[in-house]
Amino acid sequence: MNDHIKAVPRVLWQEIKKDLPSFGTLGFIVGCLVLIRFHLIGVAPKDSYLNALLISFVDPRTFFFIFLTLLWLGSLITCLRALGINCLCLERSVAHTENRLGQLASSIISFTVGLSLFICLHALCTSTTHGAIVIVLAVVDIFIVGGLVYAAYVTHRLHPFDKCCVGLLIFITASAAITYLVLNKQG
Repeated sequence: MNDHIKAVPRVLWQEIKKDLPSFGTLGFIVGCLVLIRFHLIGVAPKDSYLNALLISFVDPRTFFFIFLTLLWLGSLITCLRALGINCLCLERSVAHTENRLGQLASSIISFTVGLSLFICLHALCTSTTHGAIVIVLAVVDIFIVGGLVYAAYVTHRLHPFDKCCVGLLIFITASAAITYLVLNKQG
């Protein structure tokens, strides 16, 4: 396995260790505020700032968009290399985007860990099943980590992502998904 792929979890963990004190605490505080203001996690009116803040951290749309952009760039490089074209500018863009995606993933994961801690403590103290939402947050985090690893495979052109036909398929799919997201009303 490529050393870069092995490094993805380690680099992510380093980012999480930096983000956990701030974003984890923020997630815990947001959970407390939601409880204090609305007496139950997730019952905030849709137009409240607190609910918007909660959704903006847990909603993976931004991560997904940057993830698609990274796949698009990585697969474009694969196709261009198959044509004998090397573009250092695109390579730098991929490295930068990959770094930003990792940082975004770290802040989302750190926030959800803090929020999950609060939800679990609240569920334990009240003997309720509201802690079940932690499963949803854990699934989001697992998809985020999986997305980082998958993107690393594509952008570093590891087998089978080193083949032009696979790169072209990912390029077309990512292009269609980005176009759909941008042109269609969200939420």
